[in-house]
Amino acid sequence: MTVTLRAAVPTEAGEISRLYVQSWREAYPGLIPQSYLDALPDHHWTQTVADWVATGRFTAMLVCENEIMVGCAIYGPARAEEYEGWGELVSLYVKPGYFCKGYGSRLVKQMVQEMRERKMYGCYLWVLAGNRRARAFYEKAGFQNTGETLTFALEGVPLLDCRYRMVFK
Repeated sequence: MTVTLRAAVPTEAGEISRLYVQSWREAYPGLIPQSYLDALPDHHWTQTVADWVATGRFTAMLVCENEIMVGCAIYGPARAEEYEGWGELVSLYVKPGYFCKGYGSRLVKQMVQEMRERKMYGCYLWVLAGNRRARAFYEKAGFQNTGETLTFALEGVPLLDCRYRMVFK
């Protein structure tokens, strides 16, 4: 088995979006409204990912097993003004069937290395408060809960995100 990491190109945005939708449907039942998951189209994130990659606003780093895309992390400079000089992990998803095989850890390690090379102060991310598996993953990777929260709604259902961050030494 060959595992590779590489930056995505804009033409892969559709495949990345499909991977994200598959991951959401596997990871989020009971956390977000099932009707939202059921209606989520495969192309939901295609245009956004294509724009981010094409403009260089964010990096979409892929992890591939035997040339099959099994995970993607999207990251870059922080969008939050209060975190100027920091990096932000916008999203990280692994295809169902490939969870808990170290692919997410490889993506985080690559992202942290690149952000350190760019002399960023650290990295932050948002994660659903109820997503215990993801929270444990980020904590194991070295991120700490800041205590900051953000409430948003999907289909009128309020959801809570928690901010995690890693300070670079």
